[in-house]
Amino acid sequence: MGGFSSSNPLVKAGAAAIDVYTGVPVASTALAVSEASAQNQASQAAVQGNYDRQAELMSRQQARQVQDRQDLLKRTTATQRARLGAMGIGGENGSADALINGLQRQTATEVADIQSAFDINMSTLDWNRQRQEDQLGQQRQQQWASMLGPALSSVLPGNKKKSPKSQNPTPQEGEFFNLL
Repeated sequence: MGGFSSSNPLVKAGAAAIDVYTGVPVASTALAVSEASAQNQASQAAVQGNYDRQAELMSRQQARQVQDRQDLLKRTTATQRARLGAMGIGGENGSADALINGLQRQTATEVADIQSAFDINMSTLDWNRQRQEDQLGQQRQQQWASMLGPALSSVLPGNKKKSPKSQNPTPQEGEFFNLL
């Protein structure tokens, strides 16, 4: 038998080992498992790469929006100070300060809204990535089950054929008196 014992579920057929339970050459099963593993890793890397690209894009977009709002505040503040100065209203005046403070509060609110939208979009992106990873996991389990299930079910303990039921089953509740 050349290294194969009688308890081994493999037989030698020429130069190839064959699983006696499934009839599939062992090398074919090993190759299929290897290819499936490589494909699963590539799929996982693609999901992560897509997530990273989208997260980077969203982060840049959010930073650009915040910078645009702050730049607009600086320009608007400078414009308002110049107008007020032209009208003879100095920076010490309460109404000028109130106007500038209002612009700053408005910009702070807009920046907070941008951050909130960014956080929501990142949560959605995270949820989508997790859903894709879960789907890949389910596909991986189905692949493994289809490739290895028949071979493993025939050799795993507890998967042996069960002995036939006894001819004298134990009575169920309420059947006791029928036996008398």
